[in-house]
Amino acid sequence: IPEIFFEQNFNLENPIIFNQVCENVNVTSDVISDIAANNILQEQLSNYIDVVEVNLMSEISKKRESFFSALSSLKTLYKEIDECVDEIKNLKGQLKDVSKCETQKGLEVVCMKRKRVNLENLYNGIRLLSEVRQTQPTIQILLGQNDYIGALGLIEETNNALRGYNYQPSKTVDLRGVKGLKNINGQLVEMSKAIEMMMQNEFVQVLMDDIYNINQYKSNNSLNSSELQKESNTKELIINEEILYTKLSPLIFGLLRTNKFLLAFSSFKNEIQDKFSDIIKRKFTSLYEVPPNIASKLKSENITEETMALNKIKNLSFEEYYSLLDKYYRYILLLIKRVSIMKYLINDIIEQAEKKNITIGTINEDNYNRIKKEFLTLINQIVDIFYGNCSRMLTIRAEKNSQLSSINFHRLYNINIEFINACEKLTKRSYLTLKSNLLSQAKTYISAFHNKKVRQLVNDIETDQWVPAEITDNNQEVVNRITQKEWDYIAELSTIGSLTSSASSSQKSSLERLNKNNKKNVNRSLYIEKKKYIVATCTISFINTLSEYIGCAETIPILTIDIINSIYSLLQIFNSKVCQIIIGGGAVTSGGLKYIAAKHLALASRSLGAVKTLIPYIKNFLQSKLLAKQLILLNDLDRYSKDYDNHQAEIYDKLISIMNGKLESHCKSFQAMDWELPEVPTQPNVYMLLMVKDLTSLYRLLSKIIPIEILQNIMKEVLTSYTTRLEKELGNVEIYSSNAKNRLLIDFQYYIQKLSLLDGVDGPGNRLEVVVNNITIKE
Repeated sequence: IPEIFFEQNFNLENPIIFNQVCENVNVTSDVISDIAANNILQEQLSNYIDVVEVNLMSEISKKRESFFSALSSLKTLYKEIDECVDEIKNLKGQLKDVSKCETQKGLEVVCMKRKRVNLENLYNGIRLLSEVRQTQPTIQILLGQNDYIGALGLIEETNNALRGYNYQPSKTVDLRGVKGLKNINGQLVEMSKAIEMMMQNEFVQVLMDDIYNINQYKSNNSLNSSELQKESNTKELIINEEILYTKLSPLIFGLLRTNKFLLAFSSFKNEIQDKFSDIIKRKFTSLYEVPPNIASKLKSENITEETMALNKIKNLSFEEYYSLLDKYYRYILLLIKRVSIMKYLINDIIEQAEKKNITIGTINEDNYNRIKKEFLTLINQIVDIFYGNCSRMLTIRAEKNSQLSSINFHRLYNINIEFINACEKLTKRSYLTLKSNLLSQAKTYISAFHNKKVRQLVNDIETDQWVPAEITDNNQEVVNRITQKEWDYIAELSTIGSLTSSASSSQKSSLERLNKNNKKNVNRSLYIEKKKYIVATCTISFINTLSEYIGCAETIPILTIDIINSIYSLLQIFNSKVCQIIIGGGAVTSGGLKYIAAKHLALASRSLGAVKTLIPYIKNFLQSKLLAKQLILLNDLDRYSKDYDNHQAEIYDKLISIMNGKLESHCKSFQAMDWELPEVPTQPNVYMLLMVKDLTSLYRLLSKIIPIEILQNIMKEVLTSYTTRLEKELGNVEIYSSNAKNRLLIDFQYYIQKLSLLDGVDGPGNRLEVVVNNITIKE
């Protein structure tokens, strides 16, 4: 058989393959040759079939035994299958019996259990519907018990149920499709808003009631009481403030739950700000009392009660104002303390809420740390409201305060400083508004005070009679305190004269006692560093004024630089004015003096010396009030000290000049003498008596005022000047008799004798006597 019949792609429909099989014979042709070829082809194909059949039979013969063996095995298998089918039928029957007796009842139990679950869900759904319908009455009951957290929680749970937020198909009932509950959701939202407003209003009302009823709490008698300064213990506060704590706790829990706490406390702050005038009015009713006839007039002029009260304060006497200010500051401190107590209580309640994990808002919109921080800010703003109104109490009397006496202004300054310190210790904050106002008024006061003292000092110098001043014990005590650097006591000593009749009884008795003692102990000597100074009355005024400046700097340290400039001005004015009055002769016109005598010059010198001696102590005091970098401001004190020395030297020169002027007059009398008179001389001539009298009078006068070491120098210069001039005059004298020479000798022996007797002063010596003896008698 050709290979083509065994090829994989053998297909007679393919013309090529068909032609190859038919050997290109035309099988459809009627031509004899083609028919013969066709017959041969058919025989050939038949032969191929025979070959195949022979081979097939041969192969079948070979496989016959195995085939029949397999056929026999198949029959056996069919038999076993029939047996299995019978066994299966038997098992089915048995299973049917088991299912009927056992399985069916178990399935019934499962179905009943499922039915029970469905019934429970149905019951829960009906119960949930009932609870939703009963929500509003339940909320009212909870609100009546102040259980705001419970009421808000119930509203939230009901809203969640109605909105299907917590819906789980296998556990809960979906109420979103219940048409009868559609309006309840809106009602609950409105009720939630109403509860929020209710809590806010009640919260503000509770705190405002506490503020309005503040008078029931004990008030401190002192602005700097230790009770105000120490921080309260929270546990003790909760015990002492149990009623307030109990009222605030549920309100704050509810406000935190709705995230409205900060809004509520901000409303309280605004209420304080709006009602502050009413709070003050309840405490200080007298300030707002108006007669009916005046009230209508004020109303027609649109004058408010607050404006009227401020005008009343402005027109009070200082003692009335001081008493009012003391009460006002203590009342403000009590308000601040109550707010501080509220802060401690509310902080503790917030911490309790945090421990209880109370959610802030519906989805934990905020955190506790930020709320605490914002709450503290609001507390500080409330304190600022109280504190800010205190500035008005000070500024309304700014003009009058600048005209106060030093002791009264110190009292005013001290009460304000005590109030500021008490506030800062209570709140742990610094307040600049009142400090700046107080500083501004202090600067205005020191400026007005300085101008007043300058005018007074100038007037005292110009009207001084330049006689030794009476030194009281108080005057000496002021100087002693300065030299002993006891600055704390100087203000008290230097301002005794500033106390008015409105002083307290204890102050009055103290003042009377001091004045009585002063009258008993009056002398003419002021002692500085154990040295005696005889000074003019204006010097005592200057020292007292200086002590007031020291007291002011001690009481109000922030004014030290202003006081330094004022002290410089005082030193310069005193120095220049004394020199103008005494050396320049201004006292002749302004003070009513007929002439400037040596005693006036001596008093002026010692007055300047006394002030100059105090300058180092003033410098030491001011150094203690300044920073190291500010000490350069005191350099001018050394220059002023030198100016005082120079002016003292000028005064001494003026004394010598006056004596030289008198010497000229005596020399003219000497030149006019007739030495050749016939009478025998027995006593000095008049010119010599007058000359010696002038010199001894100068000595006696200066010895009472000027210390001996300075007196010696002055007398030495005067006597030297006199001796030189008299020696010159003697050189021009011509005498013609021994009688005339004796007359000269008696004069100058008297001159030498009297001046040599001056205690502590070197006399003129015998030089003039020698000159007289050496005069030649002319023929």
